[in-house]
Amino acid sequence: MAENEQGLGKKVWNKIKTRNDIICPNQNCGFKGSPKVRSAYNPVIGILLLLCGIVPGLIYMAITGVKVYCPKCNMQVASK
Repeated sequence: MAENEQGLGKKVWNKIKTRNDIICPNQNCGFKGSPKVRSAYNPVIGILLLLCGIVPGLIYMAITGVKVYCPKCNMQVASK
């Protein structure tokens, strides 16, 4: 098995390269690494919309995504 400069095996090195790492845009933080990912879904709003009708509740569940945060300073980096 071919090894790179850091001595990591090929499988491990490919896993590190393809990971969705972030660089925090906060100038005071500058974190580089794996982000914290949280759901943008609010269960209170979801339940209220489900009580109003099945369709609005299902639409809300379908369109809510995730938010990506820096684990060091908790700044929102992206939303998907």
